[in-house]
Amino acid sequence: MEHIGIHLKKIFLKKKQGQLYFQRGSVRKHLYFKEGELVFSRTNVPQELIGEVLFRLGKISSDVYNKIDEFIIPKRSIGEVMIENDLISKEDLNEGLKYQLREVTLNIFSAFDGEFKFREAEQFSAETFDVSVPIPVLIEQGIRRMKYAPQLKQFLQGTVPALKDRAFFLHLTEEEKEVYHAINGTSLAQSLFDSSEFGESVFWKSLYLFFCLDLIELFGEPGTVAAGTEPDPAENEAAIADEKVREVLAMFERLASLDYYQVLEVTKESTASDVKKAYFQMARKYHPDLFDRELPSDVRNKIDDVFDFITKGYHILSDEDKRQDYDKNLEKVPVQDRRNADKRAEVKVRQGKTLYDQTRWEEAQVLLQEAIRLDPYKSSYFMLLAMTQSKMREYHEKAVKNFKKAIEMSPWQPDGYLGLGILYKREGMKVMAAKYLKKALQCDPDHQATQRELDELDPSKKKRGLKDVFSMDTQELKGMFKKDFFKKK
Repeated sequence: MEHIGIHLKKIFLKKKQGQLYFQRGSVRKHLYFKEGELVFSRTNVPQELIGEVLFRLGKISSDVYNKIDEFIIPKRSIGEVMIENDLISKEDLNEGLKYQLREVTLNIFSAFDGEFKFREAEQFSAETFDVSVPIPVLIEQGIRRMKYAPQLKQFLQGTVPALKDRAFFLHLTEEEKEVYHAINGTSLAQSLFDSSEFGESVFWKSLYLFFCLDLIELFGEPGTVAAGTEPDPAENEAAIADEKVREVLAMFERLASLDYYQVLEVTKESTASDVKKAYFQMARKYHPDLFDRELPSDVRNKIDDVFDFITKGYHILSDEDKRQDYDKNLEKVPVQDRRNADKRAEVKVRQGKTLYDQTRWEEAQVLLQEAIRLDPYKSSYFMLLAMTQSKMREYHEKAVKNFKKAIEMSPWQPDGYLGLGILYKREGMKVMAAKYLKKALQCDPDHQATQRELDELDPSKKKRGLKDVFSMDTQELKGMFKKDFFKKK
């Protein structure tokens, strides 16, 4: 399919510089791009000429418009001449030029039978560009404004769309987001449409928008007609698995520049309910349990970091008081500084874990408390602090509090319930111990450490001595924790 959207996508992604020529019948247009942005245009469409545009916008009077030809001087721009004659301000001219750039380009989107040619250029001859328009903005406005054309369906129906980079997800409308979330990475576009309640125009225009904004990747051959059968699931599954890993790693690389609103894809006006909904959508994409456990440890660490960041964002933005404090700090403290605090916290946790392994509980507790002060939104930090405090009788009350904090932050993880169950068991509180151990099994029915502890509460089975429980070693601890930083190097 020959269409302006596809050309704009290529120019933007490759940061191309040069001239895109368009012709359809008697219409001829030249679009000039510099480093992936539209900076200048030429057109022979009367309604798109700069004089017509300035008059329509009210930037020049009817008297000036009627004698516009008098300001045409060879090798000089009409805008420059008008400024010299005090007929328009530079600000008004630039506003008109930006409007013209958009109109010249957006009016091409309705054409599916035009001719395109792109000519690379290292530099433009003596041209100065005071205005520019980002290509993603042109793609969004152009696709939304154009009428639905059957060529879009013909181009997309035989492909399998899979989610890719989410850089422009926040630019989507609510209706477009619904189409986006319907994509499962294994079904043909035609099958997705057939099983949905979306209108033809909404679905195919949205899917084409996602493609042009690089939000999705198309598997299969664009332009082929859907044959009514799905592609080989085994082949697709491997490809989509790789895509999911690439997507989460791309998210990891962007974390340093994101705040919690951006990572959850919500705005400052979003309600707590909106934040919760966004969080669960993210959990369905980025939860560590969704990824192959055989992935390299460095990849698993990055996946964990991404989901920890998402979880922290949820806990802060869904709590009114925490959100207010965060908003104040957001204005004062750069994102990078906050990320540096997170890194310092990670170092202290690793040091604390080393001291824990050496049974130096008091010293470990100090470091872990400092880590939580720097980064108070990681459930694993509270978990390790609770485990450390559970080793010291005088801190058992605080251990209970921190186990519960870890559970509150990660209610789907069995480890917090298991740790609390073991602590209550040590205290002889069998009913409470059984309660939390059963909750741990609800999170993970195959959790062997939990099942072992629960079995030992049964009087008919051999009981574990109090001394054995208190001497729980590092090897057992590894079975409770899934975070890679709990592994010995």
